Amino acid sequence: MAACAAVAVTACLVSAQEDPRASQALLLRDAERFLDHPDPRLRGEAALAIGSSKDPRHLPKILAVANSGEPTARTLGLLALGYLGAPGSESTLTTAMGKPGAKTDATMIAAAFALGRLPADHGSEALSQRLAAFSEASYKRQRDILLAMASGLLDRGGDDAAAALERLAKDAALRDPAAKAAVLTALATPKRSLDLRLFEPALTASAPEVRIAGLHAFQLHEQAGRERVSAIARLASSDADPSVRAAALRCLSQLRHAPALDMAQKAIRSAHPGEAEQGVATMLHLGGEPARRNLERQFPYLSAPAQRMVLAATTSPVGSDFLAACQETALDARRDLATRAEAMAALLRTGQHVSSHALAEVFAGKTSHAARAALASAFRSEAHASTMLAACPLPCTTNNAQDCTSMLTTLLAADAQGARRKCAEALQAEMGVESNLAALRALRRTALPALSAEAQRFVPDALRAILMP
Repeated sequence: MAACAAVAVTACLVSAQEDPRASQALLLRDAERFLDHPDPRLRGEAALAIGSSKDPRHLPKILAVANSGEPTARTLGLLALGYLGAPGSESTLTTAMGKPGAKTDATMIAAAFALGRLPADHGSEALSQRLAAFSEASYKRQRDILLAMASGLLDRGGDDAAAALERLAKDAALRDPAAKAAVLTALATPKRSLDLRLFEPALTASAPEVRIAGLHAFQLHEQAGRERVSAIARLASSDADPSVRAAALRCLSQLRHAPALDMAQKAIRSAHPGEAEQGVATMLHLGGEPARRNLERQFPYLSAPAQRMVLAATTSPVGSDFLAACQETALDARRDLATRAEAMAALLRTGQHVSSHALAEVFAGKTSHAARAALASAFRSEAHASTMLAACPLPCTTNNAQDCTSMLTTLLAADAQGARRKCAEALQAEMGVESNLAALRALRRTALPALSAEAQRFVPDALRAILMP
């Protein structure tokens, strides 16, 4: 009977393929039954997946996971409360964070991130009170708590916490560069006017993280940025830190500062991946089609990160020489898989043929999640989707569970035919704990909103493996 029920639910899922919201709801229903599973990892992953629904009816069950005595389930359950965003979560989260100044652990850091994410209409008071308490405790001990709150706050917008954040930004005792940068970045929202007394000194701060935070603020506030374009240009051309040079170049791009094109030409030759990538992005943003053609001509001489940026931006039409370079890169077994994946994705987007064998080799190889995502988002035929789906190792084992999760996540995100069915089968069938985990993780990674680049910079290490693929 159980097998018949699983077949029936899978059949329903297939019939809902044309409506992603309906099939997503069916998958979340499959996830619900794991909320009572004896394995704490499955309970936690199920709670986090269901947190994406934002349905307050799920609050009691997620609270039960968040109050678990097992740290793994508790950490994920607390994060789920932040994504669910239901009223009544704030007291659990503030209690889980412990007293200001206490030694922190992963569950406390997860609660801080979740508190930062709660909607302002019911989380604002608790958030502001906790931010205000930092100045009375040890910043060193509370560093990860502050980073987690700021990274959670960044993606929901923290104007309601501005007063507390300003007090922290002005506190001379806040000397940790990452924490200072996180507070400044959370303050620099487009809706609020820029306090130049805070952000102008940031451009000349000794810590690279703080200089980057200042650049981000002037990128968001373009008029203020244009008034300081000379200082920003100096950072782009001569700062000692390549990450700062990249951030300054990004800011100049946003300000449409024409001389940034010459700086970008230099940046694409950088040995630092981020700077080389930003160089390409700036050339494409400011230089348009002529810059694209120039980059295509330079392609064989660029670093791998710069090549990947050029390939990621490739659309039809393309010149015959560059097309040949793409084909050669895609099939060159000596090249890194990430670059080969971007070359294949570029070929697929421009209507070129890519063999199923080569596609499966790269998609299933030991490559990055970003490389698989590029391939999954670019497929143009059901044959390609089927090839990638067949490479996904379900049932999986401990040894290949991470790759399985990555493949299934990218295919779900690309809405590949059959991906939701495969995820449902993994949740419904007795494939084992690792397969259930892979399916739940793929489901919640596609259901939950992706962290912005700014939030990713400040996510504490304790949460990085959970929140970032």
